[in-house]
Amino acid sequence: MAGRWRAAMFILVVFCATVSGAPYPGGGNVNHQYNFVQFFNPPELIWTYRSSWNGDFTCERAIMKNISGRTVELETKFTLNKKKYKHTAKGTLYNVWGQNSPLNRMTMRDYWQDTLNKEIVYASSDYKCAVLYVERYHGWPPVTFDLLVKKSQLDNGPSADCMDKYNEEISARRIGDTNRTVYTPECRKRKNASNVHQLAH
Repeated sequence: MAGRWRAAMFILVVFCATVSGAPYPGGGNVNHQYNFVQFFNPPELIWTYRSSWNGDFTCERAIMKNISGRTVELETKFTLNKKKYKHTAKGTLYNVWGQNSPLNRMTMRDYWQDTLNKEIVYASSDYKCAVLYVERYHGWPPVTFDLLVKKSQLDNGPSADCMDKYNEEISARRIGDTNRTVYTPECRKRKNASNVHQLAH
């Protein structure tokens, strides 16, 4: 009886978190109904607009170069210490509950070869912006959030619902980092500059 009660309470907590818009607790506790495949297609530059990870990089953008089944290849460019870098990595798509769909989690390695788990916890109805929950195996803090915006939406910025969700998530945690701006309009003026450093896969 106690086991049934605990199971019922777990279902209730997940349901409430899903329908009430409560901050995501992490750990795959909610099977968010957003799909990386839809977010990546059609291929378009996806800019990191804001991030709660207090890294030193700016002007980060990624584009899907290839997708086959559950394997996706992403090319990411960014600026670090006034130098420009390019990194290509393969990610694997999953569902957080082991279901066939939606593919709402992606595992990949970043530029410093740290393993990342990324989950889409929110996306606008047109998939022009999204909020990602990011787990790091070695970096600090271990959990951060990114607000991503597609190139075609940059002039208008992220939708109000995307911004609200991002702010809700970071304000619910003591992340220990700055809610910082990664993208500025100046990034698009500089992105075609030469002397790009290729990072190892």
